[in-house]
Amino acid sequence: MRTCNLVCQSVATVLVALLQVACCIGSAQAQAYRAILLTPAPVGNSYALGADGGLVVGFVDTVNAQLPMVWSATTGAIVKDLSTPAHPSGIAFGISGSKIVGDTAGYGQAYSGVVWDANTGAVTPLSAKGMNSVYALGIHGNAICGVGEWSLSRFNAGADALLWATAIGPVSDLNPSSGDYIDTEAIATDGKQTVGFGYSLLNYYEPYGLLWNGTSTNPVVLCPGYDSVNGVANGEQVGQVGNDGVIWHGTAASKISLTPTGYYGSSAMGTNGQQEVGWAGLDYSPVFDGPLYQHAMVWSGSSKRFVDLQQFLPSQFVSSVAYAIDSNGNVVGAASKDNFYYQAVLWRVHGPTAGGGGGL
Repeated sequence: MRTCNLVCQSVATVLVALLQVACCIGSAQAQAYRAILLTPAPVGNSYALGADGGLVVGFVDTVNAQLPMVWSATTGAIVKDLSTPAHPSGIAFGISGSKIVGDTAGYGQAYSGVVWDANTGAVTPLSAKGMNSVYALGIHGNAICGVGEWSLSRFNAGADALLWATAIGPVSDLNPSSGDYIDTEAIATDGKQTVGFGYSLLNYYEPYGLLWNGTSTNPVVLCPGYDSVNGVANGEQVGQVGNDGVIWHGTAASKISLTPTGYYGSSAMGTNGQQEVGWAGLDYSPVFDGPLYQHAMVWSGSSKRFVDLQQFLPSQFVSSVAYAIDSNGNVVGAASKDNFYYQAVLWRVHGPTAGGGGGL
């Protein structure tokens, strides 16, 4: 229930590329960024998934495990490896103040949701009555969202979206009280609203993008079928409908497309309530029926107001994706030199904003 993906050319491709460069230059004048490559993984991939208070969180692949990691947002150096001898593997999905949420596991054990203290590394396990396992995916203030499973297998039906008021509870089961939902997941919360997706008993292969207000078990369906809602802040929700990254403001009818002219498809992964981040595709591949390359993006409310963050990376990087944006506009994600291995990246807001209110 988790994701990440990417993936040839002609005269039309050249024209698309020229269009992209023009958009990129025009938008770049609004706001500049400095790309900081976070300490690379010893083996495999590393991803930055959240940022707050001068820290960045995510994970690093090693030969034997995924290490939940904390980096400095100033230097890009590793501040703390959150793994322990008892729980050597894990993923840090989000951070709010001194609290980090994610999942961790011991050798041969299933992952389980936890809250780490960013200062001490102390771990508080999450739980929910009646659940065989729980997973933590998002945090804002004290509120934590994720999923609990009634079955032993993470990918079986019987998962409910959960919202913890604090790490030690109480916890609310957000699974809809009406309809035929059998599997729901809460991905992100801003403390007032929570977003994610749900599967229908009658159509299990087409997830519905959902918005919960407070602890209500009657979510707003923002998008029905093959879609998801990935981020929320200050009344704004972001996600993907088909091949298009979108913004909503509380209703399905409020949908705003984010795919810029000259790009092929997009996805919005996070928002701080004013700016949205994710990726937009370039170079359509008929083999994959999708873009060959992805560029990390920052939008300001529409497909016409954006910054292509790829331009701030060293030239050897060919693809990138942005997962989260903090309250100061700093962006985290990952970039690749070969469309296979990814390295965690922080794009820091850098330099004055040009043109006053226009742009970012």
